[in-house]
Amino acid sequence: MSESLSEEFSRLLAGLAELEELIQSSDSSAVIISHCFSLTRHLQACFEQAPAPCMAQAQLIFTSYTDSQNLRLKRMLLALLFSHCHRWHPQSSSGLICAAMTLDVYSWPLNSDTFIRQIKRLDQQVWAHSLIPVSRLLPLRQKAGFYRRFARLSHPQLLLMVVAQVSIAAEKRPASQQWHHSLRRLTKQIPPGCYGMLEPLLPILGLIPPGSIIQRQDNTKAILLSKTRDTYLIKGLQPHSRTFNQYTEQIAVAEPVQPCSALQVENLSLLDTLWDKDWQRLHQEAEASLSAPPARQILSKPPAKLLAIQDLLRQEEPEVDNISAHIAAEGFLARQLKYTASHRSRMNLQMEEVKHALLFQGFERTSSILVQQALLNRLNQQYFPLQQHILQLCVLLGHILEALGERQSRIQNESLVTLGYFFCAGLFISSALKRRVRLPKRGLELFSLDSLFTLPATSSRAQQSMTLARSWQQDRLSLEAIRCHHQLPEDSELSGMSKTLATLLGLSLMICRQIYFADEPEQLVNRQYREQALQYLQLQPQDIRDVIIEVFENSQCYWPLE
Repeated sequence: MSESLSEEFSRLLAGLAELEELIQSSDSSAVIISHCFSLTRHLQACFEQAPAPCMAQAQLIFTSYTDSQNLRLKRMLLALLFSHCHRWHPQSSSGLICAAMTLDVYSWPLNSDTFIRQIKRLDQQVWAHSLIPVSRLLPLRQKAGFYRRFARLSHPQLLLMVVAQVSIAAEKRPASQQWHHSLRRLTKQIPPGCYGMLEPLLPILGLIPPGSIIQRQDNTKAILLSKTRDTYLIKGLQPHSRTFNQYTEQIAVAEPVQPCSALQVENLSLLDTLWDKDWQRLHQEAEASLSAPPARQILSKPPAKLLAIQDLLRQEEPEVDNISAHIAAEGFLARQLKYTASHRSRMNLQMEEVKHALLFQGFERTSSILVQQALLNRLNQQYFPLQQHILQLCVLLGHILEALGERQSRIQNESLVTLGYFFCAGLFISSALKRRVRLPKRGLELFSLDSLFTLPATSSRAQQSMTLARSWQQDRLSLEAIRCHHQLPEDSELSGMSKTLATLLGLSLMICRQIYFADEPEQLVNRQYREQALQYLQLQPQDIRDVIIEVFENSQCYWPLE
């Protein structure tokens, strides 16, 4: 951290106090929204640098601040923890944190409808979409049928509702009842289908989360600072002076402990005393901490293991056993290779051995399949609300390219599918799509990736796709095809194979939109592109109809439910 833990949380709590002053003074909605985003960015930055101490602050009570400020901080921290456990993208997570911070919007002196309209105008859909139903339902929580309404909530709304329920239970419980009582009460009330909201949280926080005061078997008390894989890191509490020991202890997770009342913090400098250098050293020396964020792989760098496997596949005399062992060591790559080989076999026979699947697919096709799966794995490592829509579009486009490739000579189908996945990568990367919960309006040019959705012109999706493809060492023809896919074939600056690939991308996108959105090429420019593409690729309209039928039969793509 650039500042100490006490300084970071002092700024955060002071910011929450300022937020409440802005709300009570009925300041402009734009000022309040800007302040909420500033607090959220601050909290996210703190958590990224020191997740374990930040996680523990949700269990503390800061007596120098009001109950409403403590509740607002707890909701922010819980929203961050829940989104972290569910592997949300930071752009999407910020909307959820802001919604948690403003859950009491309908009790504000200013016009709440004006505030929400301003959020919508700023295109903060995760914030608005989550806030409106949850803040309206919360006052009805004592009425019959309240929990049955959970079934109608989307994933972001349900996550925010659980955050609200946990924080309300925490606010009203007696001092002797702690986190596990809140969870127990909540699990008895919510529908079983909502248990998935809580499940990822338990391995990280458990029933006694960091920040809790615990009582050991010898009746001494301590504060639980953090968890590692096998141990708790604690600092003992002196019973007479009510101060904590200077040294950090390690105790086994199996040691029986009992949670006690929440720690009341009068002076924020206590945070630096508890989570000091001694704790930091032990925490870093211990095995991988369960409180650390899920490992996020760098998107711009292909997996080193993938590059090693590709080098083995390109050898003049590849060693099948060695390659099979390398692929088998990468679980998700091995599973996908066996699934694809089984799906392609004439009798759909299940292939259990990686070696069998490798020999069935061949080295070149195997290399393409591994790249595809590694790319999709990287692109989907963090959640955002439109993720499934974008994934289905990407897979659908790959099937269309494969079907069109079968009608072309000199093109390896799997490499064409790989090109299609890199072509769609810009949609996964787009920050504007991360903030949305509903698909934006679509543009008129059906063959252009940048016209697929009407988004702020901050960056080109095609340019982002090309940048990622270049960093993953894709060939020059693929890069040129992505760059020029939107050019009419007769006006294209490309020639030869790169022009063929670019035309296949544009035509496939048109067919993809026709299947997924029922978009028809009614505009003149779309009809021109389609006619020129068919002529250049030597295809007939019947070929396109056949491709659509094949894709419907084989793709298994679907429209995700809201």
